[in-house]
Amino acid sequence: MTLVAGFRCRKNGILLCADREESDGYTKRSVDKIYRFNRRQGAVFIAGSGPYSVISKFIIAAEHVVNDNVDLALEHLHLLEDCLTTTYTNYAIPTGQDIGLIVVIAFHKSGMAPLLYKSEGQMLVREFLYASHGTGHVISDYLSDRLYSHGLDKPSMCALAAFILREAEASTSGVGLGADMVFIHETGKDFHFIHTDRIKEIQDMLPKLGEAIWPYWAQDLKLPQWTQES
Repeated sequence: MTLVAGFRCRKNGILLCADREESDGYTKRSVDKIYRFNRRQGAVFIAGSGPYSVISKFIIAAEHVVNDNVDLALEHLHLLEDCLTTTYTNYAIPTGQDIGLIVVIAFHKSGMAPLLYKSEGQMLVREFLYASHGTGHVISDYLSDRLYSHGLDKPSMCALAAFILREAEASTSGVGLGADMVFIHETGKDFHFIHTDRIKEIQDMLPKLGEAIWPYWAQDLKLPQWTQES
């Protein structure tokens, strides 16, 4: 239960974000759900929804097989999918616990934009604009379909992601306790981490959904005359 999401940014970087709530059904705690490991040719970012006990098995396997001897551009997909299949076979299926992953491959080589993947079962599917997983994915996809477009500048992308995380936390079980973001820039090695206190600062500045809609309707919406008839 969570919300993890990735968005393509204006210059083809990626904004990866996740809420911080981890729960066992009895208690909950705040954790960082965005994991990263660096290699000579680039960095791998993983954000997952579902039980951490299963997600961690995938992360450990991925960190082992995607090593400095790997051609990251050519070999990352089949290696990571092998790890995902093993994780499902050994841990997810026997325990009946599904996981959802957002994976970003960020290359250090100039001119190579980071790649965004979303897991579908034991596959990693390339996504070009945005992707989400977790109990909050319904509200995330709904708002993204209507508000997101490729080409948003960095402040607008921050505001949109913070808004989606806030609305998901307000309406979805298992999403909460703040959030984290990282801008994975197209330049390869340049990452900008934005932690929960900064995101909360943005969220507090954003109007409530009703506050944004009703003033516009009251001032600019011209409804047909019959709506005013008794």
